[in-house]
Amino acid sequence: YQRRVHGKKRTHQPDPMDLAHQTVHSAQAMWLDQLTFDSAAVIAVKNHMLAEMHRGLLAQGVGTQLAMIPTYVAPAKGHESGMFFAIDFGGTNFRVAGFSLNGGAITHPAGLPQMTVEIPEEVKTGSAAAFFNWIADNVLSFMESVPRGLKQLGFTFSFPTIMESINRATLEKWTKNFSIPELVREPKPDIVQSLQAVLDTKRFRDGTPLAVKIVALANDTTGTLVASSYEDASSRRPLPTRIGTIIGTGLNSCYIEKVSNVPALRGESHYDREVIINTEWGNIRVDLAVPHKYTLADRHVDMFSNNHTNQIFEKMAAGHYIGPILQTIIKLEVAAGRLFPGQTTLTDSLSPLQQNPFEMMAGHSCLDGFDLNQFAEDVTANLDTVGRVLHEKLHAQSSLPERTFVKNVARAIVLRSARLAGAGMAALIEKMGGQPCTIAVDGSLVNKYGDGLFRQWVHAAVAEATPSGSMSVLVPCEDGSGKGAAVIAAVVAHSPQGALLR
Repeated sequence: YQRRVHGKKRTHQPDPMDLAHQTVHSAQAMWLDQLTFDSAAVIAVKNHMLAEMHRGLLAQGVGTQLAMIPTYVAPAKGHESGMFFAIDFGGTNFRVAGFSLNGGAITHPAGLPQMTVEIPEEVKTGSAAAFFNWIADNVLSFMESVPRGLKQLGFTFSFPTIMESINRATLEKWTKNFSIPELVREPKPDIVQSLQAVLDTKRFRDGTPLAVKIVALANDTTGTLVASSYEDASSRRPLPTRIGTIIGTGLNSCYIEKVSNVPALRGESHYDREVIINTEWGNIRVDLAVPHKYTLADRHVDMFSNNHTNQIFEKMAAGHYIGPILQTIIKLEVAAGRLFPGQTTLTDSLSPLQQNPFEMMAGHSCLDGFDLNQFAEDVTANLDTVGRVLHEKLHAQSSLPERTFVKNVARAIVLRSARLAGAGMAALIEKMGGQPCTIAVDGSLVNKYGDGLFRQWVHAAVAEATPSGSMSVLVPCEDGSGKGAAVIAAVVAHSPQGALLR
């Protein structure tokens, strides 16, 4: 602006820092608008998912977005008992554990070890032989410290499978950036039988054969639902568990369906009963349901993923992807000169849209879901934790407005994840007739982000999207996938017909 001083016009130059802060604020407002899922967007996703659920059941998953896989598992009754073991192969870790079941209570016996091993990258993208041998070797290592004798195993395998029975299945496709082509190439090997064959070759150090039998296969959502339903009575829950959801590295959900509504099971003798359906809802095309909410950052993350154009719902909401989404947004703003101007270490010769969001330049680290949780917990006046992470991982010297941008955009990404999950849960409730229920949830994002804040956001979205949603209850089910695998093994042992075995 201009003003007169001693009869002369003098031009006042705006403060460069003020302009920089205004630029950051404008960029933040743009991204918050794109990432916000209001009630209309949540309901649109719910309606799209509900329509695809009906299509998926009728078409038995062929040519539809949702596989709607019958699991051949019914909810537990709560009276199963005994000692059962579980092996749990997820997106990040492999676990082996033993569980004691007694009248609706699930416990780890005193003195019985548990094993948790991070899955190496070479196992995620290596050969089928290396994959099965790695699992079998870890089971053998665990069983070295367990009394000998035949052990019945429930196997949690958290990837889309086509099940022929409760203990026979082939892999439909890889998710979570896994890629072992042999297991999805025709003729596809049976996952359970292939692993069992390798387990049968293993021997203890004294030469004794490893005696374990995989009696049931389930994914993590099914395990979570079954574990929670087993504890319904002992926990005196007013509403039965009817939905199991995982929101962690990956994203998926299952629910209880009438067998009579499942064409694939119409030859079953238990036609009047119920079965758990694994929806594989990570494949829902959110970009088709609400195309204006599918951002440039989402497109970029999808482009560099192992399964391009698939698993869009998962890529917009799961823990494996929220860090790369934020990282892509930061890169776009750096390239536009709105964040960290003049810091050339943050850019290289490639356009941001040519850079893999799952990788960084030499000396830099990728942002991940743990970082976004740290940002949420940073309540210091200067956002010291945000600044530290940006410096350690991106080598960025940040101002308070830039740190505020990162914190607020990170929060919006996670809030979007919660509201998408809520939209999906609302669709499942409506598919089951609209009655409120207990929703068992597990996974690092839903159970650890913001000390329960994520679950509050999910519940709010469920309540907005369906009339009975506000009465439904989200219950954390820690280690639901592992406990559930043991319970499913118990269900099979006590009543094979109750597990819908063919």
